[in-house]
Formats: sequence, structure tokens, C-alpha cells
Amino acid sequence: MILETAMAEKEKTEKNIISNLVILVPKLLQSLDIVNSPKVRFIQEHTGDARVSITDMITRFLDIKGRTSYHGEDIDCHNILMNEKGEMSIACDVYG
Repeated sequence: MILETAMAEKEKTEKNIISNLVILVPKLLQSLDIVNSPKVRFIQEHTGDARVSITDMITRFLDIKGRTSYHGEDIDCHNILMNEKGEMSIACDVYG
């Protein structure tokens, strides 16, 4: 009697697991396809965690510039180019 109850419970659990897997596995595969799509990767590259704040980049540059012995009008910077990946290009002329 205990064995029959255990076997019935086992079969019920197995059927429940299989029915849930039949639903979940296709959804998982579909979500993996979406996550790996070129459109999603493009969006992540331009707005994702790897993105660097331009304000933070300027703040770090000004901190570095402020550590030099040249101040104010002694340094003239121009042609600032930045992107969201943290790449920054700048030309500075130092007088003095």
C-alpha cells in the first residue's frame, strides 16, 4: 500500500515536471535567441553596462588636468571627441 502511494505520487510528480518543461524549454530557447540577436547586442553596446558617462569622463579629465603645475589659461584644450565606451581624444596646448 505504501509502495503504491509512493509510485502514484512519483508518476504524478513526473507528469507535472514534464508538462512544465514542455512549456518552459521553448520559452527559454526563444529568450536566448532574442538575447543573442544582433539588434539586442547593438542596443546593449550603446546603452548597456559597458557605457561610460561622458560627465564622468570630463570630471576625470579635469581632475588630471588640475594635478599639473599649469592652471587656468596655461592649458588650452580643443577638439574633444568622446564616445559611450569611454574612449576620449583631446588636443591641448600648454603655454608657459
